[in-house]
Amino acid sequence: MATGQDRGLTKLTGKMYEPMFRDFDRQLIGLLLRRDAFLDKVIAQEIPHLRADLKGKRLSDAANRYISQSLKRLGGDKAGVLLQVSIALRHQTADELRSVVEEHNLVRDAFLNRLIVLLRSSDMFLKALDLPTRIEWNRRDGTEDMPMSPLRAIEETLWDPFHYLRAACQTRHGCGLHLLQFPQQLVALSCYIDDEQVPGTQAYRERDEENRLLLLEGLADFEANLTPIKNQGA
Repeated sequence: MATGQDRGLTKLTGKMYEPMFRDFDRQLIGLLLRRDAFLDKVIAQEIPHLRADLKGKRLSDAANRYISQSLKRLGGDKAGVLLQVSIALRHQTADELRSVVEEHNLVRDAFLNRLIVLLRSSDMFLKALDLPTRIEWNRRDGTEDMPMSPLRAIEETLWDPFHYLRAACQTRHGCGLHLLQFPQQLVALSCYIDDEQVPGTQAYRERDEENRLLLLEGLADFEANLTPIKNQGA
């Protein structure tokens, strides 16, 4: 029989990159965190930041398809199908997620996978994004230090898990966390990309042609400034 708490929840079924999600699950078990409750809180807290980052932007249908297809291929040719995962969310969280996805034409599962990889934030991943791997005591990003109290430190981290990461992203790259461009191998985890980055679009072809002309112009300048090689016997 469903409890009152159960009746306040709804099931969201998402497709996740399996190796990453399995590791994420193991981490949460080790931290004694309930996965669904934790993800519900993270998603609910992050939606306002997602809206702020994407204000005035809407993913084109071509970009949406490109991200969706890239997500299916995540992990390369030897990768298996994505893992289907069921997550229990509060109705309010599910409704707000659905609303922001429709408003900005997002690939919902790309956003969910993006949250997981950001929550894990391995040192290698952070270095690839040119973000710090430790919270530095002499940082100048306007963030406050963590409380000495262990429980208060946990409480503040759960209140906004991406607080320091978001500030570092703004300081280093001048953009919101959900507009930060990941390496091309992880384009499948994008919330937004311009059509210039989507192969096959007119914008992509125009940018490709501009780059080609710039390359030819640079090559011509280089050749014009070459010093002729004199014959050694001259």
